This record gives sequence, C-alpha cells and structure tokens, in this order.
Amino acid sequence: MSVFVDRDREMQLIDDSFRTLLDKHRLLRNPILEFYGVSGIGKTLLLEQIKERCHDTMLPYIWVSLAGKESTFLQKEVVNQVNNYLRKSGLQLEQSAVGAIKVLLKQGPVVMLLDAVDETGNDQVEEIEALLRDLIDDEKLFVVLASKKMIEFENERSVARKLQWHNLRALDRSSCEEYLDKWEQDINEPEKQIDSDLRSIIFRWTQGYPLAMNIMVEAINDGNDPRTEAGKQRIVARLKERIIDQEILKGAEGDWKERCFTLLRLLSVPRRSNTMLMEELITHFAPEYHRKSSLAYFSLPTELHETTHVFSWNLERFGFAVETPVRHLFLLLYQQVRPQEYFAVHNFLADLNHQLAQEATGQDRVRYAREYLYHLASNPSIEHHEQKVMEALASILKEQPEFLQPFFEEFAQDQELKEELGQYLPQIEQAIQERAAQIKGDV
Repeated sequence: MSVFVDRDREMQLIDDSFRTLLDKHRLLRNPILEFYGVSGIGKTLLLEQIKERCHDTMLPYIWVSLAGKESTFLQKEVVNQVNNYLRKSGLQLEQSAVGAIKVLLKQGPVVMLLDAVDETGNDQVEEIEALLRDLIDDEKLFVVLASKKMIEFENERSVARKLQWHNLRALDRSSCEEYLDKWEQDINEPEKQIDSDLRSIIFRWTQGYPLAMNIMVEAINDGNDPRTEAGKQRIVARLKERIIDQEILKGAEGDWKERCFTLLRLLSVPRRSNTMLMEELITHFAPEYHRKSSLAYFSLPTELHETTHVFSWNLERFGFAVETPVRHLFLLLYQQVRPQEYFAVHNFLADLNHQLAQEATGQDRVRYAREYLYHLASNPSIEHHEQKVMEALASILKEQPEFLQPFFEEFAQDQELKEELGQYLPQIEQAIQERAAQIKGDV
C-alpha cells in the first residue's frame, strides 16, 4: 500500500520553493533539496507528491529514478523527457542533457526530480554533480534529490553551496493512525479493518517505519496474529526477510552479510556508540568478529555504512548509531529471537555506563547516567528493578544545576526513555519537576 501522511514540513518547504520559483522577483535560496533516509521511509512517495504539485502548477518537470539503472541511463532519460516538451513547443531537439535542459529553461522554470541517486555508485553521483554544476546558475531550475545517505557533492563547491539536506523520519503515533485509516478507506474491505489492539501492536513493533507497517499489515491480513506466539514468529520472520535481508543487507554477500547482520543487531542496543564501546560489545557478545587491535575498530563504522547506509555518526546522540527506524526493527528481532542475550547486552551496557558516569565529570557524567537509566529501564528482569531505577535518577538529580538544565530539556524530548520507564514514568517526572522547582527557587 502507498499512503502519504505526515510530511507537512517537507511539503511546506516544497510549496514555498514553488512560490519563489514562479515569482519573477524572487530567487531560491536553496535550489537543490535532498531528502534522505533508509529504504522504505517514503522518499519515492514524497517525490510522487512533488510531481503532482508540478501538474497542479503546470511546471515542466524531469523525473528520473536511477535504481538499478546503468550509468548512461541518466543522460539518455533526461534528453528524452526534455525533448518531449520541446516537440510540443515546436523547438529543435537536443542531444545532450545539459543542452536540452538549457533550452527548456529559456521557456521558464523547470523542476528536476532524481530518485535513488546513490544506488548506482560514485560514478553516477559524480555525473549528477557535473550536470548540476553546468545548470545550477540558472535561477529558474529547482532540483529535488532522494537518496539513502546524505550526498554532499564534495567535488563541486558551487553545487554544495546551494544544497540543503532533510532527513525523512518515521511517522509519529497520530500519523500512524491516519496512515491506517487511509489504508482501510483505500481497500474498502470491512473484514480487513484493523482494531485498536492491533494498531497499538503495529505501532509498538514498527515505531512508525512505513515499510515495516506495510509488511506487518499484509502479514496480519494473511492470517498472522501478533498476539499469538506462532503469528508473532511468522511476522518477525517476514520483517527480517523483507527489510533486513532484501533491503538493508542487499549489498552484502556471503560471510560479510551474516557479519553485518550480527554487528548491526548488537550495535542497535546502545543508543550511541564509539569505537571503545564497539570493541567491548563485540568482544563480549560476538567474539568471532573480534578485531586484532583497537585501532582496527576505527574503520568498522565506515565499512558497515558503505554496505548498509544505516550506521553513521549521529550529531544528536554524540556518537555512531543505527538509523532509528531500522534500529527499532533490529531491537524487535533481537528481543524476539534471542531474549536472554538481548537483556544480557542491556545489563552489560547499564554496568558500563554506570562505571563511566562515576569516572566522568560535569555534563559527560549526566549523559552517561542517563544512558545507565535507559538500559536499566530496558531490562525489567533485573532484581530490585524499581529501586535501582529510582536510585539512578536520584544520582542524576544530585548534580549541579548547570548540568541538570540540559538533562531536563533532553529528558522532555526523550520519548524512547519515557516508553522504557513505563509504570515508573509518573514518579520520575514528579521527581524531576520537584528538582527543577527547587533549582528555580534557589536562583
């Protein structure tokens, strides 16, 4: 199913760009937009919506999907599509992509939509970079790119300066409800309606990842009930096959494919990693992939990301992290298939972050303590669980006010930690509010 919801921010950006493009007295500040994100997050569907905007505003557009195409495809396809416009206007046909687009631009604004720009290798990216270099000075050209990873166009500064990136994220809960409502309207089959209980399970398992939602709904309609053990196993197996094996790991082969799967599953448990943490986790839980030296771990993030496009440096988390939609899927697989090992990893990370918090100072100590709290909350099988969770919070709240203010702000936005805290959340939020009030009263 293809249901378009929760892209208001992105479409507002497109609408603003279109208005500027059609205004002869204004210039686009960012004539190149790139939407990037993991497979199945909705990039192509977003481009389809932009294409509809082109129809509505009568803007000529060039649409090229490069998935599975040879390096010569781009030039030929651009020339063919532009020449279709030129024929309608009775103009002379062109033989090169740059020449064809320049002729079309003389008639007015043009939109170029390029999908899957990073799926055919660096040569294709460099060809797009060169094409944009020769065209982007024309103020009537607007380009939208879609890719799995952020493309920076490092070889052409003139192109890079005019590029703006936007990371497509998973859907929130209300958007998931809207998504399922529209899906039910489209199929119009009462026997396939999804009740509230199943909707909650779908969101909990997929965390709003559209591709995972599609697959899970299909599996449920095929008679697999996630509330039964057999149904749960079949759905989890289908999610692994369709997303992990066929999408995320499709660029890996043989032993490297199994290694990528094992390492990404393991590195999904921490919310952020550095090479020290990677080495610790792999040594303890995947010793068959242990590297000969600590220095050898520095290349691991690049190796994983070049193959899968889902493991990179995350500015928000101050470390390397698996992309959020895929990370939640790996966590689901880990917990369902290897529950003892899954909780053992959480326990290991809780102890490690607790130790690091005791050794660190200032803001770093608070950050480690927050991750200690997260991993404690994620493992309810720990003895005296509630006591340890509340003690962890108490140690954080003893910090100096200048270190606590960032914690208060980050906690307010940390939905994942709040979900893991579960029944303890009201008590913890009350303690945080009381400490914040005390600090405010002391000032």
